[in-house]
Amino acid sequence: MPSFDLSNKSILLVDDVSFSRVTLGSMLARMGNPIVHQANSGASAMAFLQSENWVDIIISDFNMPEMHGLQLLQSVRVGENGIRRDLPFAMVTGYSEKPLVDTALELDVNAFLIKPVSKLGLERRLQRMMQNMSSDVWLKSTATYGGVNVASDLGYVHDTRHDGDTSFTVRDVRPKPGAKSKPFAAPLDIPEEIEVPFDAKSARVCLIQDVPDHAILAKDIYTSEGRKYIRAGDVLTPQKLSLLADLNELGNSEKEIWIKR
Repeated sequence: MPSFDLSNKSILLVDDVSFSRVTLGSMLARMGNPIVHQANSGASAMAFLQSENWVDIIISDFNMPEMHGLQLLQSVRVGENGIRRDLPFAMVTGYSEKPLVDTALELDVNAFLIKPVSKLGLERRLQRMMQNMSSDVWLKSTATYGGVNVASDLGYVHDTRHDGDTSFTVRDVRPKPGAKSKPFAAPLDIPEEIEVPFDAKSARVCLIQDVPDHAILAKDIYTSEGRKYIRAGDVLTPQKLSLLADLNELGNSEKEIWIKR
């Protein structure tokens, strides 16, 4: 039996590149042989989800034609056409897509799978993600998720390069040198925040992998794009710590954080 058993689970793989879907499907098959469905775009995934098909996990790429991964994640979080809003959602991302990570965080993505995805990395992240999905208390309002701007995050133009399922070229969405970082858009249902003064005497610095569950954050955490991800005074739940570990591997956060003593 595999160390992480996905038996009786239903997983939806969403990627426009058929080779990527086959590769991930092969890895998943060695984790208890779950039921794996495939979609070659966010639009196809939505059609599948809206057909009352039961899914336990969604694994999606960022870059796809018709409807990219961030649009798919947003549609899930707002519960479009009755889709379950708290579906565990893992986003496959590469280092070149780091500017898109902040938007995924605003939409409460549950895990990042770092390209190239290895079986061990896939297993560890999915296991960590599922262990931290015991409740839906992390969900924000549909208005908050609906207010996140995802329309301009990715774009495609047709080209002659073929990848097996479609033909397109990805536009470079990375910020130009000297460009200002995208500001953090505060959730619509949270009042204006009050800054918590940092007191080094009542805090200690800790490596992310050594932070105990439910520790209290002593100093704000920002992503590499300048977005305030977690506020001082917040409880570091296992889900937040799991995402911090993913962000650290992507180079989108510091390796050390300050927590209350």
